[in-house]
This record gives sequence, C-alpha cells and structure tokens, in this order.
Amino acid sequence: MKFNKKLETFMTNPSNWESTVHRMEKSRKSNLDFDLVHKLREVMIEGNDVDIDKISSIIGDKSSAVINSIISEGISNMEADEFYVYPIAGHTTSFAQRIIIDSNDHFDLSLDIIDSGLLSKYKSQSKMNLKERGVSFYGRETVTYFIKSGGMNISNWSHNTPVKKLEGASCQFDGNKIVNDGDVVYKKANETYMFESSTDNSIVISLEVKRNSSPLSLMFSAYDYKLKFQNPSDEIDSRVQLHISLLKSMNYIDAVPTIKKFLSHPQHYIRWYAMQQLLGLDALLVLEELEFMAKSDVHEEVRFAATQTWNLVQQQLLKKAS
Repeated sequence: MKFNKKLETFMTNPSNWESTVHRMEKSRKSNLDFDLVHKLREVMIEGNDVDIDKISSIIGDKSSAVINSIISEGISNMEADEFYVYPIAGHTTSFAQRIIIDSNDHFDLSLDIIDSGLLSKYKSQSKMNLKERGVSFYGRETVTYFIKSGGMNISNWSHNTPVKKLEGASCQFDGNKIVNDGDVVYKKANETYMFESSTDNSIVISLEVKRNSSPLSLMFSAYDYKLKFQNPSDEIDSRVQLHISLLKSMNYIDAVPTIKKFLSHPQHYIRWYAMQQLLGLDALLVLEELEFMAKSDVHEEVRFAATQTWNLVQQQLLKKAS
C-alpha cells in the first residue's frame, strides 16, 4: 500500500481531528439556524395537512440564502482544512449528492445536486439490467422544489397496495413530465417519481413528511412492476431488522432468546422477519412459537406463511424420524 504522509500525519495528530470536527460541528449548527428551517418548522408544526403553496413559497424565498451559505462556508473551511467535509451527507447515489439540512420529528429537509452526465450513464446501464432495477416507495409525503431544473425529465409512479395485503401487489407508471425552474412536485405516500434525464445539472430541495407515513417502504420491479421487497419505513424498526439480520449472519445462537422477544412486535413484518431468522439459526428452538404464530397471529399473511412453514418443518421431521 502506498504511504500517504499527509494522511498519516493527520491520523496521528489529535489536535487536527479536533479542529476538523469543530469546523464540521459549526457547519451542522449553522444549518439549523437557516431561516428556511425555522419557517418550515413553524408551518409543519402548526398545520395538520401539508400546505404545498406555503411550503413552496418558503423554499422559493429562502433557498438562495441556504445555497450561498453552504458554498461560502464550504469553500472557506476547505481552504483552511483539507480534511473538512461539509456535513451532513445524506443518501448518495451514482449520479446525485445529498446534503441533509435538517432532520427532526416532523420532516427531513435536504438539498440534492444531480449530475446530468452521471444520470445519463446510470440510466443507460439500468436499461441493460432492467430486471435488477426497482421503483421505490418510501411511504412518506414529499414536496420537491426544483431550484434549477436542468430540463429534468421525471417519471411518475403510484401503487394502491394495502399494507396488510401485499400478495400480488404491483405499481403503475403514470407518465413522464419535464419540470422547470421553480416547479414543485408533490407526492402522496403511495406515489413517487424518478429522475430520468436532464440537459444540465439540477439542484432541488426535498421535504419528506414523517407524520402519517406508511409503516412499510416498498420496492417494485422496474421490469414487470411486481413487488420485490418490503422494508420498515420507520428508522427504529429498520434498525431492529438490521440487528436481527446481523445476529443471524454471525450464527449467534445465544441471541435466540433476545430475537424471540420480537415475535410479539406490534408490526407484523418485524414479527415474521424475526421468526425467519430464528428458523435459520435453529428451527428446533422455535417450534412452539412457530405453531402459535400459525394459529394465533392477528395478521392473515403471517398466519399463512407460518402455517406453510410449520407444515414443511413437520414433513422434514417425519422424514428424519423414518
């Protein structure tokens, strides 16, 4: 491995860390001080419904100050500290960079920069691997304000899938739209859009509303529009599922009593996910719980899946016995 003297010096000097962390923390706090954030918090906390006109007006009036501040502060800090990175980076794709402006109990607010050339490359690759691509619905209302549209072409999608009945679920394509500077795209929890192409780079501000969100985020196939995956949209539920998965991946048998506690989780998909991982660890340790789930779980799909699994396990045990 090539020796990087500059990086080694930084890593071995705690005072450098402190300086960089201090700069990043200062930038993070300045995000919360933006007038845009204060105004949106007032609107979102006061009202029960999403007032698209009011939100759009606030973003239109206040977004320039946010962008100017991020650019000036970022440049200033990067000139003084080459290890400085502007916080807080959000979910980044192969063609877009996200900066989280604010995240609170009511909404997530972010600034997205979409690279036109990288978007075109990504879409070309997607067409060649369409069966591997998905259309994602995150179960939240969203308001997207296009500060600089770059001639962006978006595709619109929706689904009418009840969370309690996912069997045979599919989404539908609702057409394309070219957006202009200052345009607002509002989507309900069962709607979404995707960036398809643009003639120039784009800058957008996205507001994701947390209240009244769906408990599930769904991904459908971009090839045949059928449901591929479902995951918890709630951050805590998502972490629970991740931790259970990690324990199963490590084949950590001692975790069985802990994972069993999630068989009574209020969300059906967490209950069944926990059971699946327990069966993978040691089916013989959860036969009683599996039988109970098959007979008594309040969710129809969980009862059905548990019954099918219970019958399969019984068949395998009979074969071994004979």
